Amino acid sequence: MQAVVLLLIWAIPATGVWLLSLSARRGDETALRPVAISFVTIGSQQQDASRRVKLVFTGSAPLSMASPVQGTLVSRAKLTPGKPFRDGEAIAQIGARHVVASVGRVPFYRELSQGDRGEDVKRLNQLLAALGLPTERGQVKTFTSRTAAGVRQLNTRVGASPGTRFMPDSAMFVAEGSSFASFEVGVGQAVSVGLSLGKMQSPPSALAVVDEASGAEVPVPGAGVSLRAPDGASLELSEIMPSAVALTVFRFALLHGRGATEPEVKSGGANPDLSYTGFQLVAGQPKTMGSIPPAALFTRPDGKMCVFEQPSDTAGSPQPIRLGQTVDSGQLGVVYVDPELIGRSIVADASLLAAETLQRC
Repeated sequence: MQAVVLLLIWAIPATGVWLLSLSARRGDETALRPVAISFVTIGSQQQDASRRVKLVFTGSAPLSMASPVQGTLVSRAKLTPGKPFRDGEAIAQIGARHVVASVGRVPFYRELSQGDRGEDVKRLNQLLAALGLPTERGQVKTFTSRTAAGVRQLNTRVGASPGTRFMPDSAMFVAEGSSFASFEVGVGQAVSVGLSLGKMQSPPSALAVVDEASGAEVPVPGAGVSLRAPDGASLELSEIMPSAVALTVFRFALLHGRGATEPEVKSGGANPDLSYTGFQLVAGQPKTMGSIPPAALFTRPDGKMCVFEQPSDTAGSPQPIRLGQTVDSGQLGVVYVDPELIGRSIVADASLLAAETLQRC
C-alpha cells in the first residue's frame, strides 16, 4: 500500500510536466506554422481627373424677411432651406393676413390703382400671373382693367382690404435669386411691420473656386467640367451661362453642401464671404487606372511604395514591384496605381509577409 502511494506521488507531477511539455510543443508548432498568403488581381477602374475645391461666394450675406403686416403669427409655410423662393409662394399667416412672396428686382412702395404706370406695376402684373389671377401678360407697365380684376381677387386671397386698389403690404419683397434660410419667429408670437420673420440668402455677386490643397484660385471652369458635392450630387458647369454661374453654383451649394459640410462665414466690409468646402471639381475625361485594396500596399520608411507580385514558382517568395508617383487614393477601400499593372497578381495583405521579404522593397 505504501508503495502505491509513493508511485502516485511521483506520477502526478510527472504527468503534469508531460502535459505542459506537450502543450508547449503544440504552441511552438502553431507559431511556426506558415501564415497563409492570399493574392488578388490588380483590377481596372475609371478615375476622374478631379481636385478638392472650396467655393467662395462674395456678397451673399443673409437678408431679413421683413414682415409687411402686423399681428400674431398663426402659421409658417414649410419652406426648404436652400430652395429659391417662387413668385407668389405662401410665406406665413399673420393674423387674418396671408403673406406671399413677390420675387423680383423692384419692391412695392406705393398704393397702385388703375391707370398707374411704372416698374412696380410691371412687377404687380408678373405677381398676378404667377398666382394664376387675371392680369396683363408680358412686360406691361400699365395698371389696366385686367390688372384691377386680378388685384380684387388677390386682396380676397391674402385677406387685404377688398377692392381694386393694391397696397404695398399685400406681398413680401424677395430679391430675385434669393433662397430661404430659416425662420426666426415662432407661431403664436407677435409680429410688427418690418420685423424679421427669418433669414433669406441673397444671391452672390461673385464666385471664386479655390483649390483646398494649394489655396490657389482655379479659373471658373467651362466646357467638360462638372462640380461634385459631398452628398454625391453633380452639376454640369458647361451647361450654365457665364453670367449665371455664381447664382447657379450658389443654389447648388445651398442644396447639397449644407449638412454635409457647414459653410464658413468670413465677415469683412459690406460684402462678406460665404465659403463651402468638400466639393470636387471634375475636369476632362476619366482615365483608366489599376485598382488594389489598401492592405496590398507597402510603404517604406522613405515614403516610397511597392506591392509584391505572386511568384511564378509557388515555392518562391513574392517579388516586389516598386511603384512610382501614380499611386493615388481612390474611392473608399481602393488605391489607384499605374494601369500597366492591371491583370498582375499581388499579395492581398502585405503585412503578412516576412520581414526579409519586405526589406527587398
